[in-house]
Amino acid sequence: MEIFLSLIGFLGFVLGIIWLIINLFKKKQKKKPVIAIVTGTVLLIIGTSIFTPSSENTSKNIETQQSIENFQQEKDKEKEASAEVGKETISALESNDFLSFVEEYKKLGSNKTPVWDNYLYGKTVTWTGTVVRAGTSQLFVYGGNDYQRESWDELGDQNKLFYTFVAKYADGTADEFKKLKTGDTVTVQGTLEARGDYDLNYNWKIYDATLKEK
Repeated sequence: MEIFLSLIGFLGFVLGIIWLIINLFKKKQKKKPVIAIVTGTVLLIIGTSIFTPSSENTSKNIETQQSIENFQQEKDKEKEASAEVGKETISALESNDFLSFVEEYKKLGSNKTPVWDNYLYGKTVTWTGTVVRAGTSQLFVYGGNDYQRESWDELGDQNKLFYTFVAKYADGTADEFKKLKTGDTVTVQGTLEARGDYDLNYNWKIYDATLKEK
């Protein structure tokens, strides 16, 4: 539409000029050629004004698409790199050996976040440990081999929460978990959604946990 208006306006403007020149030589009235020139100019301006934003929008769309593609390429490169760096941690997670996993994770250093985001978060795990406390909605478990019946607060004071995990009960399983006692060996399965931190003394956490064996 905008191209059509611009074309008509341009032709009207040019033809109007020619018509005006001819009439000047022939000494005829100049009103109609002037009207043609003015009309052509108006149509040309309207067509150009409509066309220009469209061109700008097209350019912006191309730039946006390119930015998205560049971002995706960077994410893909990051994922490939984190797979190589975190292969031992990923393997340990898949083995369901909690203690081995957290030790490997601790070695990742500055690569923890990309490995976590790309390969650890949301994974289903089956971890075994020692019951510290069975709460009303979640189980507190110590994954180390040196448990001395410390309370959860005492483990925190000893900076051992990195070697613990909390299991949020799946719906309808609370009664089964509440039967557990401090010191019991337990295996639970759930979805890993919160990571521990050795330096900050944070525990791990899994959700929708179910009791696999006592």
